[in-house]
Amino acid sequence: MSWPLIGVLGGFRERADKLEDEYHLNARYIDAVAEADGIPLLLAPCLDNRQLAATLGRLGGLLVSGGPDLPPRYFGQDAHPETRPMHFRRADFDWRCVNLALKLEKPVLAVCYGAQLLNVIFGGTLIQDIPSQRPSQDTHRAKHFEARHPVRVEPDTRLRQIMLSDTIEVNSAHHQAIDRVGNGLRVNAWTVDGLPEGIELPGARFVLGVQWHPEEMPDRPEQARLFRALVDEAYRKGDGVT
Repeated sequence: MSWPLIGVLGGFRERADKLEDEYHLNARYIDAVAEADGIPLLLAPCLDNRQLAATLGRLGGLLVSGGPDLPPRYFGQDAHPETRPMHFRRADFDWRCVNLALKLEKPVLAVCYGAQLLNVIFGGTLIQDIPSQRPSQDTHRAKHFEARHPVRVEPDTRLRQIMLSDTIEVNSAHHQAIDRVGNGLRVNAWTVDGLPEGIELPGARFVLGVQWHPEEMPDRPEQARLFRALVDEAYRKGDGVT
């Protein structure tokens, strides 16, 4: 049996005591890919452009994990007081990695911050802090993904094909959201209060982002299907299959 290699973008944490800086990743992302019959490969933000190109060329697909806030300079804004930008090392790496994956036409699944990054790469912008900038829509933040709310899935989208339903329940743990949608992208899911919950690139092999955290809902078959769809698309083309 063969399994596609799926790159999973990890984070970087610089400790205040300057000792033992860390690359890190929530294990649930790794588990979700493995359970979908993919082989997860952690991509730590330490590769230069040549190493990155060589690595991505061998992969079947890319999973962009969640994380802190994308630095607002990437979409031409000053930082809001509540914005907590990620380390520049991860932001730069993720930016290069996703752009190259798109150029190579690799399947891409982007989660939470990942969906926001995908939107900005296509020229979109973000709401930097929903509670202060969209107080009437402040239903999206809770510790440990305790908040749950319904999402309306748009018909005739790749997400609808995967979810097999017009309405799904998702978890929520974010204070930022997509504002202006990136060029060429389509919103494929909405909250009841009118915030985009997902985007995709029509006509692409598989370029899809969701604002929620499907890896934190492993008991929900429709959420597991997101990872299965990524792995299946990689397998279908034969990229990164071992």
